[in-house]
Amino acid sequence: MGPLLWPEFGAVSVAVSAALIHALWQDAIVALLLWATLAALHNSPARVRYAAACGALAVMALLPIVTAVLLYVQDAAVAFTTAHSTITSTGLTPGFGVGAAWAIRVSSSPWTAALQTWALPLWSAGVVLFSLRLVASAAHTHALRRSAGAAEDAIVSMVVRMADRVGVHRRVRVFVCPLISGPATIGWLRPAILVPPATLLGLTPQQLEAVIAHELAHVRRHDYLVNVAQMVIETLLFYHPAVWWVSRRIRFERELCCDDIVVATCADPVGYACALTQLARMRAITPRLALRGAGGPLVQRVQRLLAPVAPVTASRVPIAVACAVACVTTTFGHAWMRAESQQVPPAFARGSATGIVYDPLGEPAVGVPLTLDNNVDAGDSEPLATPVLLETRTDANGRYRFDNVPRGSYVVTPSIAWARSSPVTVPSGSAVDTDIRITFDTVVTGLMMLPGGRPPTASILFPPRNRQSETLSVRGPEHVNLWNRPYPDALQRTRREGVVVVDGEIGTDGKATHIRVTTADHVELATAALAAIEQERWEPARVRGVAIEVPLRVTLEYRLSLR
Repeated sequence: MGPLLWPEFGAVSVAVSAALIHALWQDAIVALLLWATLAALHNSPARVRYAAACGALAVMALLPIVTAVLLYVQDAAVAFTTAHSTITSTGLTPGFGVGAAWAIRVSSSPWTAALQTWALPLWSAGVVLFSLRLVASAAHTHALRRSAGAAEDAIVSMVVRMADRVGVHRRVRVFVCPLISGPATIGWLRPAILVPPATLLGLTPQQLEAVIAHELAHVRRHDYLVNVAQMVIETLLFYHPAVWWVSRRIRFERELCCDDIVVATCADPVGYACALTQLARMRAITPRLALRGAGGPLVQRVQRLLAPVAPVTASRVPIAVACAVACVTTTFGHAWMRAESQQVPPAFARGSATGIVYDPLGEPAVGVPLTLDNNVDAGDSEPLATPVLLETRTDANGRYRFDNVPRGSYVVTPSIAWARSSPVTVPSGSAVDTDIRITFDTVVTGLMMLPGGRPPTASILFPPRNRQSETLSVRGPEHVNLWNRPYPDALQRTRREGVVVVDGEIGTDGKATHIRVTTADHVELATAALAAIEQERWEPARVRGVAIEVPLRVTLEYRLSLR
């Protein structure tokens, strides 16, 4: 079934697949622009570069979402237009966007078709695998917190004092954790600082204050929450190297931001650099969700603390190179999408359905209205497809023709009461010739019999599709007469109730013939039902004025009261 006839989930999956592919060049451009921006901000404060990197990562995360939504909306608009047959067979509508062409097409190029086909399954598998990284990190962090013990009062007093100096106006707990080798900050709503015993013994009080100030700076800046968001984005866009580069840059600039706060608070960059060096000697593996004071490229951090470089003018070469690459990539991507959109995708390589309609007597049926729709019953294996409905009428030779039909599976149904549908499969870009012979389904009617002289209530379980015209050469049967018969006295006296199903045929005279009871709750009900059916009348099915027999099923429900 063609992409235009895919169910709603199919349209979403194709839009997501296309967005994941577009993210390859979109996020690459964002990374190049960030690279140029960081080069231009070489002498700016770390917090400015950190904000630029966080903004770039947010844009990289939002671009696939926005692209998928735009592609899906355009795809839905195209599907709506197609359902109303307003797209010409020679091209696309003027408002058809390049994104929609990507969202609904199966590329004629084998490698791009394979890429779009496997993009979503492979991405889903990757997200599941990288989600295990999140779960493992969260479990490790929880285990560290459970293994930690309460810190001494002196350490708690130091944390309270340093929190006031750093500007943290919330309660921060401190614990001693033997499973880590350097201080780490965990939690956002209830932040906690984990300090290993080795750190308490291996650092001077001034160095320990600087390290604690660094962890409190993470709390003040809400870095734990940003770090969790980073890991979520890394999980969703795991396949893009630029995302990992930007995220790594954010972590580096984050440490520099906290270092600046420590220097401004403690005014001892040399002592703090010595503390970082000492922590590096004791550092071991720490969960990714925890924020480490000795994290990031340590050599650059120490050099920055001990020997700040004099301001220099940033080179314009990286900026020029990044802008040139971004322009070339954007132009190439736009030209690629434009070229692809100008090709008629297979979903829009429409075909046609033709053939001859024969009446039940084997002659061509003239002037019979027909509908072609994709309401194909595929069972539980496929959801409902996007509706496509076309109409036509047979000509003087009984021929029909549906043009501009998207490929897929359809049914052709004569607009005649109780006429059966015929399946038709339209291939891509070609015509299919299918002859149809009009046959009738079983006429199914339900009657409810009530006592007290009430007339029976009839319900047509499967009503005619359209009100049929008297001028049709083929007309279906219609129920035209309901007798006002009382509930049989014998049944009322015996309090008999139940259901009877009677099968038979509607004869050429409009009476039920060859009737027989197939299901009955009681023999007395069966006898009464046969007598009742003999009184019913139908307008028989007619072909060019000649009456023909059609199958019949009537369900009679005998009830002494409505309940």
